[in-house]
Amino acid sequence: MIATVLGLLVVFGRRWRAPESGLSDSAAFARPGGARGVGPMTENPEVARIEALLEAWAEAVRRHDVPAILAHHEPDMLMFDLPPPLQCRGIEAYEQTWDLLFRYHRPGTAFDFRELAVTAGAEVAFAAAIMWCGPDASSDPADKDGFLFRLTVGLRKTGGEWRIAHEHHSVPAAA
Repeated sequence: MIATVLGLLVVFGRRWRAPESGLSDSAAFARPGGARGVGPMTENPEVARIEALLEAWAEAVRRHDVPAILAHHEPDMLMFDLPPPLQCRGIEAYEQTWDLLFRYHRPGTAFDFRELAVTAGAEVAFAAAIMWCGPDASSDPADKDGFLFRLTVGLRKTGGEWRIAHEHHSVPAAA
């Protein structure tokens, strides 16, 4: 069963990273090196390009470098975020959403991938991730030590370059 799952991951161009907090149900996806610097399970060069793009985006967030945050997004991108509004359309609206996070999140504070899976085709791709933000990166006192959130990113290749067309940030709904 594990071999079948790992084989499917290679076919679909996914590369998994090991969570630092035991978020995965299977040790089969754990790779040496923790959440960063993990070797590929596939030779798909597009997966590596997308992972590098997403790592650069997260690093730009940690630095509060808004031009670098926006650099690989489509002008007509769509985002669903944790705080309102329900949706954000266009790069200008997306840029404005960072003001809220940066009220609490300090430069250099964690904004890190704990798990990252990328599926890449010739012209479209998506990534699903578990990320860590914090500490003190939220107005919610319960998040003072930081918090986990989910990230899904949809990308399309334009002019030979990967561009982010959709971002979705979420947390599980309260029971």
